[in-house]
Amino acid sequence: MQKALFSLWWLMLLFPLMESRGQEVRINEVMSSNASTLADEEGDFSDWIELYNSGNQGVSLEGWGLSDSPGKPFKWVFPEVFLPAGEYLLVWCSGKDYRPVPGMWTNGIRREVYPGIFGTAVSALTGHPSYPGEPAGCQLLKGKFEAPADEFNNFGQRMHGFLKAPVTGTFTFYLASDDNGELWISSDTTRAGLRLIAQVPEWTHQGEYDKYPSQKSAPVFLEEGKMYYLMALAKDGTGGDHLSVGWEWPDGTLERPMQGKHLFWTGGELHTGFSISAEGESLLLTSPEGKSVSVMAPVALTSGISWGVAGDGTLAYFDQPTPGGANSAFSYAEILAPPGFSHPGGFYDKPFDLSLSPSHEGVSIVYTLDGSLPSVENLSGTSYPYLNQYRKEPGSKAGQLLYRTYRSFEYAQPVHVTERSGEANQISRISTTYDASPWYLPSAPVEKAVVVRARSFRDGALPSPVISHTYFVRSGGAPPNPLPVISLSVQEDAFFDFEKGIYVAGSDFENWRSANPQGIADGGISANYHRSGDEWEVPAHIELFDSTGSRWLGQNVGVRIHGNWSNANPFKSLRIYARNEYGKSTLDYPFFESRPYQSYKRIILRNSGNDIWYTLFRDAALQEMVSHMQFETQAFQPSVLYLNGEYWGIHNIRERVDKYFLSAKFGVNEEQLDILEGNMAVDEGDNSHYAAMMDYLLANGAGEATHYNRVKEMMDTESFRDYMISEIFMANTDWPGNNIKYWRLQTPEYLPEAGPGRDGRWRWILFDADFSFGIYRPEEYSLDMMRFTTRADGPDWPNPPWSTLLFRKLLENEEFKTGFIIRFCDQLNTAFLPGVVHGIIDGMQAAIEPEMERQMGRWKIPSSLNSWYNNITLMKNFAGKRPAYARSHLQSYFGLASDYRLTVSISGPGEGHVVVNTIPLTGATRGVPENPYPWQGRYFRKMPLRLEAVPAPGYRFVRWESGNTHSENPILTLNPAGDTYMKAVFREEEVTAVREPVIQDVQANGLQGELFPNPFAESATFRLTSNQSGEGTIFLADLQGRKVQQICRGFLPAGSFSCQVDGSSLAPGIYFLVCETPGALFHQKVVRIKP
Repeated sequence: MQKALFSLWWLMLLFPLMESRGQEVRINEVMSSNASTLADEEGDFSDWIELYNSGNQGVSLEGWGLSDSPGKPFKWVFPEVFLPAGEYLLVWCSGKDYRPVPGMWTNGIRREVYPGIFGTAVSALTGHPSYPGEPAGCQLLKGKFEAPADEFNNFGQRMHGFLKAPVTGTFTFYLASDDNGELWISSDTTRAGLRLIAQVPEWTHQGEYDKYPSQKSAPVFLEEGKMYYLMALAKDGTGGDHLSVGWEWPDGTLERPMQGKHLFWTGGELHTGFSISAEGESLLLTSPEGKSVSVMAPVALTSGISWGVAGDGTLAYFDQPTPGGANSAFSYAEILAPPGFSHPGGFYDKPFDLSLSPSHEGVSIVYTLDGSLPSVENLSGTSYPYLNQYRKEPGSKAGQLLYRTYRSFEYAQPVHVTERSGEANQISRISTTYDASPWYLPSAPVEKAVVVRARSFRDGALPSPVISHTYFVRSGGAPPNPLPVISLSVQEDAFFDFEKGIYVAGSDFENWRSANPQGIADGGISANYHRSGDEWEVPAHIELFDSTGSRWLGQNVGVRIHGNWSNANPFKSLRIYARNEYGKSTLDYPFFESRPYQSYKRIILRNSGNDIWYTLFRDAALQEMVSHMQFETQAFQPSVLYLNGEYWGIHNIRERVDKYFLSAKFGVNEEQLDILEGNMAVDEGDNSHYAAMMDYLLANGAGEATHYNRVKEMMDTESFRDYMISEIFMANTDWPGNNIKYWRLQTPEYLPEAGPGRDGRWRWILFDADFSFGIYRPEEYSLDMMRFTTRADGPDWPNPPWSTLLFRKLLENEEFKTGFIIRFCDQLNTAFLPGVVHGIIDGMQAAIEPEMERQMGRWKIPSSLNSWYNNITLMKNFAGKRPAYARSHLQSYFGLASDYRLTVSISGPGEGHVVVNTIPLTGATRGVPENPYPWQGRYFRKMPLRLEAVPAPGYRFVRWESGNTHSENPILTLNPAGDTYMKAVFREEEVTAVREPVIQDVQANGLQGELFPNPFAESATFRLTSNQSGEGTIFLADLQGRKVQQICRGFLPAGSFSCQVDGSSLAPGIYFLVCETPGALFHQKVVRIKP
């Protein structure tokens, strides 16, 4: 039988709908850990199910159910799909829930990437064996005809699809690329009539469409509504990379780049709304009548192994999966169980003998001690080359290739586990930069652990999963310092091999030097450590030990190098991925005390970026300084890393703010997010909504209330305001033309009752703030960032015009401008106070200070302890001087009057508190003391001042007292012309009868919920489970039943739903969290504690 993976589009068009429904259709093969077997149309290696029609006539699958839950046979339902007799159909179990239908056009342009191709000519791409049929990755871009920029080196890319002409007339096309590029168009939807209409002979800047005459096409006549095949090619060598296409309409309208709404792709692949657990779960195929057609029982699968029907009709394992074709003739009846370890990984105070025990008779155990994967084929060892002397300077010579060997051992007797720190260094002797002499290599043996990885083997069976344990033999049997310890085990050639290792400068750098003999080496030039994407994700094993030495994590993961310019530093940032194909799709550990989450999809082990030479915590400290504001930040936890058992220094565990992070925080679907970077470059989703907002702003401005209110429905202006205040105060000079990221939940319209993050508006994300707080120029505390961020003619970096446009436009509006000034002053009076920032810096210094001697012994970074202390002092000096300059820059830029002193007091401790503008004066607010009254701050004269008196439970507000103001209104708006004193007077309420609390904790009518953590300090997450969807309200009430805070109001979906509870404005005490729907009610007692 012919082996072929039929295109779903072809299947649906070629065969008519038939009513035949047969038992001959079966689940034929399944893969739940797809590491590299086959990628879907978006380049993801998703789980898959293969169906086979063994009958003699075709079957319509429309209305059939496919499920991983016996109780829900129609969990996912097939669209109009036809499976011919004797053929196969592949269904991706990705969770994406795509159901293409016959003849459907999908909005977007298809992008394909072809790595490992040198040179800059397009012919190098089109002449390469991988082109066009074997791209390393592909994706469907929907926002604009523009590829993500600055992703790789030495690669080619093709963007192609179908253009639907919006009007009849002559169009002019434009092409921009780095390096060479070509643009082709056909006279119809076929490739036969393709003709070259524009090209880039060398390179352009991103969005530069007028550098060469050849970038502009001759007029091209198009007919309204007709589809035309369009293709753009680009070939990148080294340095930056980009590709985009624009056009000019017959009426002169310019779209550069072209809007995605005109671009289409045809067909598509089937994706279920669920994924398959690698640990095994039932799979069911059900006819529309509810009849079970095919069932596959649960079976656990390891990476790269499939499970399906063998030639004799039995179920078996396959180590050569065949998605879309006949199953392999070679199969296995079992996967061996892994060997047993007599001791778990951890910290021990004395040496011991480790015994490995087989799981079955006749099983042999193979193990390694160098982090490599155990293999019966590597008992003699495998050597790989590495280089320790690179051609950093023009005209210099490279050293000779050196060689290391990794090997496996057949287990015959117990493995002696002992303290190894006195042994010679191994991988620590390998250069990780392009230096001619790697000065950072340790001059003495580094601390070491024993990494044991073992696997069971037997003829006729698939080998077992690899089991890995790390052993530390130390006096006292505990970590020397109170930091988490991470052990990462990888096959070392994947990191350090000259040709393929991702942790070294390697062959990519030497090839760059050969092509650029006089070039100046820096962090942006080509090197192996800049390789990125799925192709360069390395399988690894991670273990985590807490500060007591207890082992909490032990699982297989994927690892990539994380970062850009800072990858050239001696030790790199690492991105850790948990995926089904590695065994578990989550890292189940509460890495960050400040977060309520117990599981993560991805984390980063960060080298501190540009701050690697200075404090090792700059970005973390600044993110903590503004973590209370209305945008997304990354949490921080310093740790100690061991790589293949050798001490690798301090690495900061950081959240990766991606779709999984946003899904967990806001309880939204990760596949329904738009995430953009820079100038609308797409990370997830598309940029059409943001582009429409910017078009509206350009056309209408924001000065008038009508237009500003419309913009507020598209973007969370308070999030943007807080984000701009933070970056301006930090004086981040690698921004705003770089390191800017923003996101929204895809909703059809603005949903004001849904709450921040769920309302469909754009919010901002802070990341990579290492250039801040005067990292290279300590005197930058005086830098006028108001002028910097509003410049309309800035250079390409760091503040080009596009990057300041949104802020400039919004400042045209009086409401936004006033709110910006007031909010900035609120922060200068609280979170940005020198003492508050110093406290954050001191805390982070204290956390890693005990580890600094070992860090410097490993990397010689920082150069000395005194240098480290000095850099921390410079940071604190910046924090001390910056507020006065920031206040002065506000006054100068906006032409404000001088400032005045505001003093606020209350009638008695515990009776209530006052909210000044946006800041509750309670100990829960960053920068406000536990007992703040009388509180003082400085504001600008004649600017609006809002005061609100909030009584504590059991008290009521009586009046304001001041020298010239008396009011019984709890909310005042003033415009002080000089120093102002205000006192809020509260009185205890007279209660004649005690009202019953709102309710006891109940779970009723299908509503179940939980707040975690509980008790909570500044924030918590409420997770609600409901058996039906509908309108609802979630709020906090005090013990008297009064609503004190609205949390969420609007549509509540069936199933699991999460929302954030902000306790920063609440006084410590007991509250009730209430969820009300028309037919159900839920209450839970919650406790707000002091931070």
